[in-house]
Amino acid sequence: MGERWRLMFVTIEQGELRVGEAVGLRWADVDAAGLQLRRSATKRDRARWIRLPQWLIEAIEATCPLEDRVPERKVFGGSPRRPPTRR
Repeated sequence: MGERWRLMFVTIEQGELRVGEAVGLRWADVDAAGLQLRRSATKRDRARWIRLPQWLIEAIEATCPLEDRVPERKVFGGSPRRPPTRR
């Protein structure tokens, strides 16, 4: 498993996130100064902030240069790239 995917699963474990929440996590949901992530709303629960350890926030930030962290960009990049298919 690649480093980026391992980091996603550590974030799931530390933040008690669902896989879909982690995959859909965007840079707008990361508050590095407050050491927290915004968890998306579910059917039973509304959106809320989850505190994470500083070492994990730093590791998440290290995956993307500051100038590339636009609010709508996914933190973990969605699904891995597939090789092109032949037609």
